Amino acid sequence: MWKLTKQSWKRSSTDKNTGTNPAGTILYSPVPLCAEDDVYTFNYSYKLKVDSGDVKCNAGEERITSSDFTIDPDNKKMVIKGIAYELAELSDSQLKLYLNVPGTSGFNTLIFLWEPVK
Repeated sequence: MWKLTKQSWKRSSTDKNTGTNPAGTILYSPVPLCAEDDVYTFNYSYKLKVDSGDVKCNAGEERITSSDFTIDPDNKKMVIKGIAYELAELSDSQLKLYLNVPGTSGFNTLIFLWEPVK
C-alpha cells in the first residue's frame, strides 16, 4: 500500500507497462478534458481524496470530495466508491485497474490508468 499512498495520482491515457494487461480485447477508459487536472490522494486510513482542480465537469461539482477505498494486493482487488476493480499494476510509475465487461461491447476489459503527479 506504500506505493499507493506515498504520492498523489492523476488519470492517464498512456499505459507505461502493457505487459500487465489482462488477456483479451481491451479498451482504455478515456480521460475527459475536465478530469485532466484532478488529483487523487489515497491515505493509510483508507480514504481517497479527489481534488477536482480548476476545470470542472459539472457546474455544481465540489472542489474536494472524499470516499472510502479498500485494497487487497494479494488477491489483486481494489474497491473505490463501491466499485470492485481488478488490480493489474501498482508500481512507482503507474496504477492500473480494470473491469470485466460484457462481451457484446466488442471488448472484454475496460482499463483505468493513473500516474504520479509531478
